[in-house]
Amino acid sequence: MKKDGRMLGAYVQAQSTSLREEGRYATARHYEQAAARLLAYLGAQDVPMHKISTSIVEGFNAHLRAGGLKPNTLSFYNRNLRVLFNRATPGWGTVLFKCVFTGNDTTPKRAVSVEKVRSLREKTSLNCGEQMARDLFLFSMYACGLSFVDLVYLRRENLRDGYLVYTRRKTGRQVMVKLTTPMRRILDRYAPESKGYLFPFLDDTLTPLQNYGRYCSALTLYNRHLKGLDLSLTSYVARHTWASVAYRDAGSPVPVISTALGHSSERTTRIYLAGLDHRKVDTLQEDVQKILGEEPEKQKSLSLGKRQTLSNKSSNIQRKT
Repeated sequence: MKKDGRMLGAYVQAQSTSLREEGRYATARHYEQAAARLLAYLGAQDVPMHKISTSIVEGFNAHLRAGGLKPNTLSFYNRNLRVLFNRATPGWGTVLFKCVFTGNDTTPKRAVSVEKVRSLREKTSLNCGEQMARDLFLFSMYACGLSFVDLVYLRRENLRDGYLVYTRRKTGRQVMVKLTTPMRRILDRYAPESKGYLFPFLDDTLTPLQNYGRYCSALTLYNRHLKGLDLSLTSYVARHTWASVAYRDAGSPVPVISTALGHSSERTTRIYLAGLDHRKVDTLQEDVQKILGEEPEKQKSLSLGKRQTLSNKSSNIQRKT
């Protein structure tokens, strides 16, 4: 292959700048993280891209494994670096990373028991940050495993005719879940502090990049407060737990759960899911909440105009950018 005179670090920065201009902040961040890891392994601030060989890539992976990194973390770095080199020259990254792991390793199920969720809901004497983390975890459970990134970016226009309707940022699939009383209670609690969004993390007066920074900070603090409540909890646990309860305890078929979670899947499955009656998802959502000990919904509507504020502001999670 013809030598490429570009420097890896400079190339990544150029790619990141372009991606940020497109609003693809997470992708830019991932490329930077992967390149920084490789440069740290090489002990250099920057290196010519043509100096990276398959033996260096294999040594890089051996170094990361020796440092205790799991296969999926290695795959994260390898996949992002592979894309970067393929962007520079089609097929280059495929050749460089053909002998290292770039797949998805099976990991232990990240779900907790129904009893643990009920115990979390009944916890008292929580500080402001812990209360907010608990509320967000429960809202995710009540909203059919809503992911944290989708939760943070929810706006008032996502509330439509008694439903929460949003497009998953990861898959682009539209998800619609019934807006239940437990969900409304949590929304009412935080609405006074929100600025254009349903939860008080982002701000319409800030740039998209500044709001992305706020999302990253909120995720870090959310996970920190969840660990303070219970060491087994993370932002992913709510989503996995909802799916587990829906499948194991509510007895829902996998296709209905996939619809509720907004998962992408095999083409034949997508075709099948497209024809599902959404009332099955409504029923499943209510069944899971009953299993968790919530009272059946008694009101068809609840005004979001009647607000209830926290005794302390949510500044433990929201930070000024």
